[in-house]
Parts: sequence; structure tokens; C-alpha cells
Amino acid sequence: MLNIRRYSRENPIAFRLLGLIIVSSSLITLFAILFQLYGNFHDDISALEKRLDQVRISTLASITKSLWGFDQEQLNIQIHSVMDVDDVVQVSVLWRDWNGVEQTLLVSNNKFTQAEIDAKPSQFLIKQYPLTYQDASTPEQRLGTLTVTASLGSIYDKLTERADRKSVV
Repeated sequence: MLNIRRYSRENPIAFRLLGLIIVSSSLITLFAILFQLYGNFHDDISALEKRLDQVRISTLASITKSLWGFDQEQLNIQIHSVMDVDDVVQVSVLWRDWNGVEQTLLVSNNKFTQAEIDAKPSQFLIKQYPLTYQDASTPEQRLGTLTVTASLGSIYDKLTERADRKSVV
């Protein structure tokens, strides 16, 4: 401790320069880490959105056809299969029956209630897809909406883990 004080008195310019170098390199390192974490976060969000888009591509037509044909059993199987996608916590189909009565088929993994999802929208990625039926003899008809809710919890956990790892280094 005495050597540092003595050095700072004997070489004030060098001591200040050393302090500025340490502070500036620490700030540059901090910004580099934040930039890297930001990129990782957006990569993870993009991967989740691609998985949800794959759901749209692979199951939307069959769900629409099952809804058009009122095949409740097939619709239930298809909705449950969407739940197998990583991070998906809830899937619902909303439609009106022939009597105009609104119907909902909701499947959840029971980790989150609807109230929790509504209260913390930043913790979830919610995608809605219109269920539109059309064939050669039928004009385009909107039958309902498929809503897929995915949790961002695992993405935030990965982000925290990466930040902890980088702060140790």
C-alpha cells in the first residue's frame, strides 16, 4: 500500500495514465460482453421463432382441415403434438361453431396459468395464426385462430448462465 502511494506522488502522470488505461479497457470489455450477450439473446429468440414458424408450416393446414371437418379427436391430437415443441407452454384454437357459439380448445403444460401469462407478457412469445380454409369449390373462409404461447424462461436462463460465465472470466 505504501509503495502505491509513494509511486502516485512521485509519478502522478503515469499513475493517472495507468488508471485511465484500466478504466477504459474495463469499459471496452464490458461493452464487448454486453454486445455478445445481446447477440446471443437475439439468436435464441430467432431460433424459437423459427421453431414456431415450423409449427405454422407443418400443422396449420391439417389443423384447419380438422376444424373444417369438425374432427375433434384429430384436432385434439394435432394440438397436443404442438405442445412437443421446445418451450411451448400453451396452445389454443378459437373458432365459432355452426350456431355461431365461440368454442375454445386449450392445451397447457400446467406450468403457467393464463393469469400468469397475461400478467407477464415479456416472459412469453405469443404467436397467433389465422385458420383459413379454401378449396376449389369453397371460397376462402376464416374458421378461427391458432394461438401458440412459448416461454422465454429457458432463453433468460441461458442468458444469465452466459453472463455469469463471462463475469468469472
